[in-house]
Amino acid sequence: MEENEVIRNWFLRNQDELKRFNLSVWSDPELSLQEYVACRNTADFLDRHGFRVETFNLLEDDSRANTVIGCWGSGKPVIAYLGELDALPELGQEAVPFKSKIEGPGHGCGHSMMLSAGLAGAAALKEILNKEHLEGTVIFMGCPGEEVLRGKKDMIEKGCFKDVDVCFNWHPQPFDPKPSEWAMQACVSLRVTFAGKAVHAVFSHEGRSALDAAELCNVGVQYLREHLTKDVMMHYVYLEGGAKANIVPERAVLSYMIRAKNSRSVEDAVRRFKLVCEGAAMMTETRVIVDEISGASSTLVNHTLNRFVYQSGKKIPEIVYDDNEEVFARELYKAIYPGEKIPERVLPNGISEPVGITVEAPGSTDMSDVSRIIPTIQLFGGGMLLGTTLHHWGVTAVGGSSIGFKSSMYAGRIMAQSGYDIIKNPAVVEEFWDELRRSDNND
Repeated sequence: MEENEVIRNWFLRNQDELKRFNLSVWSDPELSLQEYVACRNTADFLDRHGFRVETFNLLEDDSRANTVIGCWGSGKPVIAYLGELDALPELGQEAVPFKSKIEGPGHGCGHSMMLSAGLAGAAALKEILNKEHLEGTVIFMGCPGEEVLRGKKDMIEKGCFKDVDVCFNWHPQPFDPKPSEWAMQACVSLRVTFAGKAVHAVFSHEGRSALDAAELCNVGVQYLREHLTKDVMMHYVYLEGGAKANIVPERAVLSYMIRAKNSRSVEDAVRRFKLVCEGAAMMTETRVIVDEISGASSTLVNHTLNRFVYQSGKKIPEIVYDDNEEVFARELYKAIYPGEKIPERVLPNGISEPVGITVEAPGSTDMSDVSRIIPTIQLFGGGMLLGTTLHHWGVTAVGGSSIGFKSSMYAGRIMAQSGYDIIKNPAVVEEFWDELRRSDNND
């Protein structure tokens, strides 16, 4: 089994452009739903490579585009490659093997690498379909707002995934690349706003403290945890809590995320959480509003598609790192985990075989909503040092380095080869859909 020569040559021929694109997104990180530059750069890339391009904004009150879709070809099967555009706050970092913070956001979840991989996979597949005059449609979707669990769910509601047969996505992870068998958790994001009455603190008996209500709410949540199933997790931060210590706060705002293994468990946890919020408001004679901002379902793993992609992935040569990259990786690991012994191997390499067993995972993603309506492959692994963690400045550092670029191109070649193998054997699409139909889709 060998990689298709046209795909291999496409990646070699376009390597410099892909590097420039990757660095353009990495060096200009944007927060969720504000990915205007990344959207524009992605649209320009797609246009240069012959795709029909559409850009728009998922938010009705913003005219600047934060979403991009490129389409090429016609007929079946319709294969979609997905990329994510958003970065994370406070994770700006230079591409060096030590902490060198840059103010502002950074791609600490590797979305700049993911975007490059998906774009390259889609464009390479388009190239070979065009050369061999094969029927099929290639779509690339640049999706905003993954970090707030918003983009893909809104895109589904807008009909962006209509008629798609198979979806491809790669995400950096701290292990060797592998078709993911993780069932990510269902999740909901909430904003809790308490409204009270402000007075000078020396007359506090006349005021009603929104901050007191928020603190009582959080105490109530700590007691609630014991009485929820063990899969439920609740995370929170204060968004607002008052202006000055000598003013009774009239407004306090909390941000909560509630996760569980499925949407039914999340809904029950949210119901009980809202009772705690109402109780805190009652105790303090304040008012409370609980807004559900966004959410995601749990993942449906498609093992049939996973096995198919693994077979295609074995055709791609493993990544070869040079001595400078090995030194960079070991120095970076030492900076991330000072004092710890550096493992013998810290750089990811070739694709690992899936075992066919779904494993419950603690994270959440809006890719899960896609997996429930379309056979979806999430290729996980690479683009990070082995054994490190996501949402960290170390991921930002790797993303701007040659290590991150090599990982993204490796993933892109796997996805392009897999798409080509599906086009050449279109009957497998029905096998992917058969598994999806048989799955327990009651989240």
